[in-house]
Amino acid sequence: MRALGVKMVVVSNNTNHRVAPLARKLGLPFIANGAKPLTIGITRALRFLGVPRERTAVVGDQIFTDVMGGNLARTRTILVEPFHAEKNLFFRIKRAAENIVYRRGSV
Repeated sequence: MRALGVKMVVVSNNTNHRVAPLARKLGLPFIANGAKPLTIGITRALRFLGVPRERTAVVGDQIFTDVMGGNLARTRTILVEPFHAEKNLFFRIKRAAENIVYRRGSV
């Protein structure tokens, strides 16, 4: 993506402490405490990158945060498969609900 000149930023609902190591490893700037699916973090990313929402895509692995947040911010959204299965109960329940939405074709 860099070779193509695509601007990127990591927007996460996690704290600086959790996001910084990943962003540093990827060599990308980041916005922590993004509050997705609210548009707060995505709007901050748009301003930071200086790109219009019409030319922006939110890429994420969660329907109820990444995709909903991107849709509410009026950007394109790209749903990708998670890197690994979440082990905590909250995420397992959320993933089950996301699978229902996904199978119904509501995404």
